Amino acid sequence: MNTTEEYIFEQHMRNINTKWERFSQEIKQMQTADTFSILYATDIHYIRKYAKYLPAYYKVKEMVDFSKYVGLDLLAITGDIVDGNSTINHQKRDLYDIINLFRESKTTSVLISKGNHDDNSWYAYKQGLGAEAVISQDEWYSYVINPIRVQYPIVVDNDNISGGYYYIDYPMQRIRVINLNTHDVPCITDKEGKLVKEYCGLWYFGIRSKQLEWLSKVLKFDEPGWGVMFMSHTLPVNNGNELMRNASLVWKIILAYKNREKGVVKSTEKYFEAEVSFDYTNNKSNDVLPYLYGHIHEDRYDIVDDITTIGTVNILGRPEMPWDSLETKIDGGWDCILIDRKNRILQSKRYGIESAYRKIYF
Repeated sequence: MNTTEEYIFEQHMRNINTKWERFSQEIKQMQTADTFSILYATDIHYIRKYAKYLPAYYKVKEMVDFSKYVGLDLLAITGDIVDGNSTINHQKRDLYDIINLFRESKTTSVLISKGNHDDNSWYAYKQGLGAEAVISQDEWYSYVINPIRVQYPIVVDNDNISGGYYYIDYPMQRIRVINLNTHDVPCITDKEGKLVKEYCGLWYFGIRSKQLEWLSKVLKFDEPGWGVMFMSHTLPVNNGNELMRNASLVWKIILAYKNREKGVVKSTEKYFEAEVSFDYTNNKSNDVLPYLYGHIHEDRYDIVDDITTIGTVNILGRPEMPWDSLETKIDGGWDCILIDRKNRILQSKRYGIESAYRKIYF
């Protein structure tokens, strides 16, 4: 090259981001015409005022930046977007920081589940405060769901718009991704107006009647060939350590869809009363794809009632809270998950961590 060509080449190369070259090529080689591609992370626990939490923000930014280099269907975060250990105004500011990043994603859709840290009830309870210090359902809708709803295709429950649950359809792949709100709980205070620990959102999980009724409806398909993929912060299966109200009802509805059954689920528990009927005997589709969830802060793979369930580490890979220093090794991150329905294979690659590769047959 002559001097002029060398100068032009150097200037051009400065504008090319080669950081993603190797990883993007790896993903593209794994993608086929049958692939449903997801950028996925969970449990960000972002809080702006503490420097030790900032790496989580930059991991999310890294994830969003990568979406510009590979064709991807969905960016999904299954809860605990923020840490929730702050004042209500700081909590809203932290949500704004992260949601603003998500809106830069070049994926076809964005999905965000609500986690047990996201309503700020942890801080409110510790400080002896009441409902005024908690992110309400309407505020969650305003600060999280509506900003992405106006930009990406999301179908909410018209009878409960701020319920925190919704679905996204992908007609080409015939996949419906259902985002359940496993933190669908009332805000209960005592006579002094303070949060009651037994009903504090940090330890309190559940799904109420309206969401159950909605779920029973959106699992009905008049066309064959559709598959359903579920995502939520917590898996709705009680494991003995944490009790999710109406978890068994949710799971019965999912299994009824899978097995083309009909029936009724009921609950008489206070605040979670429900009686929901369903009939999938004439359903044209009944395929259940892997269920993705967070909360447990570990990579986990289980088969529950013949349904593949996949848990994932928090975005920094630090199992204990609080995360003490910037020097702590980061073993988490974000994954690119590729689902091949035709061959029933899920592959997951974590950027920068080769050992986190997973290949699962479902």
